[in-house]
Amino acid sequence: MAGSTAKSAGLTAKGAIASATAAIERRAAELKAKIPQLVKHESTGSKSISVGSPSFKSWFDEAAKHSASWEFPDVTNKYGQKISREDYLRAIIWIESRGIHQDNRGRVTKSWAGAVGFMQLMPNTARGLKVNPSDAAQNLKGGAKYLGEIFNSGSVSKKSGAEKLIMGACAYNLGPFSKSMKMSWEQLKTAKIPVETRSYGLKMKMALGLELSAAEKTLADEWFVPKDKNVDEFTDEFYAHAQGIAR
Repeated sequence: MAGSTAKSAGLTAKGAIASATAAIERRAAELKAKIPQLVKHESTGSKSISVGSPSFKSWFDEAAKHSASWEFPDVTNKYGQKISREDYLRAIIWIESRGIHQDNRGRVTKSWAGAVGFMQLMPNTARGLKVNPSDAAQNLKGGAKYLGEIFNSGSVSKKSGAEKLIMGACAYNLGPFSKSMKMSWEQLKTAKIPVETRSYGLKMKMALGLELSAAEKTLADEWFVPKDKNVDEFTDEFYAHAQGIAR
């Protein structure tokens, strides 16, 4: 009798495990089905240097080696994908330069403030990192090294989870030692600081596939979503472009 009871309990436990496993597999399949098809980037011209250039993948892989030392959080996005250091580099490249280091007339991408190239490095920052920001490979390397400084020191290093990923992006934009980096993301996104920095945090969430809250969707719609697109459509496209880099 006791043996029969034990056997029955064992079968019940196995059934529960099988049911739980099936539920997890169904959820994983549902999440996978929601992942937008990633964009395959192509070269934009004979003189251009972009994420579609033949040498880009090797430059990217070399730069990514410098991300191994980042104190990087373990975060899974809304599509069920674990966010990697390489994913983060892709996101920064897309947000900063849309993946264009040099246009088809041979001009290096430069912002109004003087930031240069794929990772939009400021000249002084590049000098401190001992890289030439006009050189595509060195620009990527410098950006990866700079992100290491952000993740491993200052206020951002004390944060965790998705908060660290978002605030790391804001620090890349505003500067890692800004007093604003002591805030939480919830505080920062409504703080009296440049909209550029606050929108950067939202763009990072989209580029990594992190869920936007209803309030964040309203801000994104107000700040940078094109009028002919809804927020969810734009978010999927943004993720597909960012995470299609160097695949």
